Amino acid sequence: MAKLYDIFDVKEEIETMVRDLKQVFEELIVNSVWIDDNTKEAKMKTFESIKTLIGSPEVVLNTSWIIDHYKNIEIISREFISTLLIIKARESTEILSLIHRPNRSETDYVRWFMDPMDVNAYYSFSINSIAVPFGILQYPFYLKSINALNYGAIGSILGHEFTHAFHDEGELPTYKKPVFSLIFMKMVYNTKCFQSKLC
Repeated sequence: MAKLYDIFDVKEEIETMVRDLKQVFEELIVNSVWIDDNTKEAKMKTFESIKTLIGSPEVVLNTSWIIDHYKNIEIISREFISTLLIIKARESTEILSLIHRPNRSETDYVRWFMDPMDVNAYYSFSINSIAVPFGILQYPFYLKSINALNYGAIGSILGHEFTHAFHDEGELPTYKKPVFSLIFMKMVYNTKCFQSKLC
């Protein structure tokens, strides 16, 4: 796994891969003959604004923030489950406090939906971001400085997460001004038709 002193080098390598993949996706959008111009423009805006979260939230490396954040948590000696429930209750309260917040700010990006040690990645259409925790930045998904293998391994995972910004579940929330084009309505109709024949 990426060691602490390698974190910034690893993030730089992944950021380069993200830029390369974004460029390829943007070329695919521009050169697609079956997508109308309004949809292309809207998806380009969505894609260009995707926020990339790599490794862990920055606060994880901020000792004073961690001490302050958890100072009111009661740790019960020899009672792991009870302590875990207390911590989870605190986390749930924090997450619920975000509901109905009128405007999202850049600080909201600090909140991840995975732990840094998770061997996984995700796309969030609610804040139009992909996250790649440090847990997945290890063999067999990632080997430092071996780009040919990395583009085939972690690169395919990044590409997969990017595709979530294009499917029908990620379509509407990522538009600041939704574009209801004829081609999008046809896609929804055809999708439902296809699903009904399979179910």
